[in-house]
Amino acid sequence: MERTRQMFLSVAEVQGLLGMSKSYCYELVARLNDELEKMGFETLPSLANFIFTRCPQVEGGRLYRELKARGVLVRHWDKAEIADWCRVTIGSRGQMDVFLEKVREIVKEAAHADS
Repeated sequence: MERTRQMFLSVAEVQGLLGMSKSYCYELVARLNDELEKMGFETLPSLANFIFTRCPQVEGGRLYRELKARGVLVRHWDKAEIADWCRVTIGSRGQMDVFLEKVREIVKEAAHADS
């Protein structure tokens, strides 16, 4: 019975994320863009459920590795043209809060390492 309840809750969580309205997703993208801009990030315009962003202070591969080490997954490619960029999928507000918290930590650490 407990296993069935856990499975139901997992399915309900996934359905909640999948049912996220486009306007809600756009709101999260706008908020994410604003917060990243405050940290010096450049983010390409997006109407999708992801953003493509880069940080002049932290190389893309390093940002990817640092986020992964902290339990946050983003996409990164080693192609020279886009090596400084990361693709961030829009999740729930809570997930985006964790993403921003970890990015702030990484940017702060990079700034201290450079000084």
